[in-house]
Amino acid sequence: MQGFRERNLRDFFLVELSIVHSSRLALQEKEQITNIVATMLPSQVLHRVSGGASALHKADVRAKASFLQFDVVNFTKWCSTRNSTTLVKTMSRLVTRFDSEALVVSAEKIKTIGDAYQATTGLLGTRWGEEDSAVGLFFLANRMHRVVENQADFPEWRGRIGVATGPLVGTIVGSSPYRYDVFGDA
Repeated sequence: MQGFRERNLRDFFLVELSIVHSSRLALQEKEQITNIVATMLPSQVLHRVSGGASALHKADVRAKASFLQFDVVNFTKWCSTRNSTTLVKTMSRLVTRFDSEALVVSAEKIKTIGDAYQATTGLLGTRWGEEDSAVGLFFLANRMHRVVENQADFPEWRGRIGVATGPLVGTIVGSSPYRYDVFGDA
């Protein structure tokens, strides 16, 4: 009888240990997924993910916000002389540097499309308000220009940067995958 109890206790302990281990793994996986989603959506929009579709697709409307777009001059020509691996690695280094610079000046990256990098200020409650949103993007534009001009990774590149201020609306468009996008006259 005692051997039976010991075996039952041991089996019970092993089952409990397995449940605890599985719970830890599930929490780690949930944290990894949350971290990945956090890199895909602006931080001010991320909390809407758990609020359902109506909260998720809520529009951020500002009468006056600023929008920046950077692109590489003669990018297509540059690409024609590089293999795709070099292209992807170089663009990844550039965008990573731009992401860091956007954080420094409290600009919100919206997205990249090929060699185009888009960011806003004054739309999502960053430190820049309606009246000074363009100032934040001019700081970012200056920093982006320095990245391109002073990097050995991009010796033959020049950037073209545009900044506009005006009405902007930002929202998640579509349902798969979630992407935050901006629209407006800015």
